[in-house]
Amino acid sequence: MPSALDRVGIVGASGYVGGALAQALVADGGSPRLFGRCAGRVAGLEVRALTSDSSQFAGLDCVVHLSGITTSRASSDDLRRANVELALHTARMAAAAKVTRFVFTSSLGVHGKSSKAAIRPETPTNPAANPYGRSKSEAERELTKLADETGLELAILRPPMIYGLWARCVGG
Repeated sequence: MPSALDRVGIVGASGYVGGALAQALVADGGSPRLFGRCAGRVAGLEVRALTSDSSQFAGLDCVVHLSGITTSRASSDDLRRANVELALHTARMAAAAKVTRFVFTSSLGVHGKSSKAAIRPETPTNPAANPYGRSKSEAERELTKLADETGLELAILRPPMIYGLWARCVGG
């Protein structure tokens, strides 16, 4: 019988955070379903190329969306395609496949470059000066609307910049 860890899908599984999440789930005995831009292998599991067919998410309880562009050198159009349109497309497919929860990895950048006060869940967004932050903020708004329309449970994570061993260097 499949465990709860077997009913998790990771979009962006071949990225730095996606690969780490896949490895952690496998280490805990799970066998998550992995998706990326193209086929491959991560944590000993097959990475399937993400398609436009919602049936690829059939049987999943949760889809974790980690795919996107983080570089400040990307154009606003490229950031919108990768960070807004892809997230919405993926969430629509998840909802159509009757997935219960969609986890979207946004960014602390939705609050702007800096803050004099502690940032809390109720802190308003302020991404005006940063195209990356604007794309993530727009994705959050659009995903929230979609979740309200479809009943898809939405969790939004806003981590600061994530880096470490094996992470691609930004700007290098």
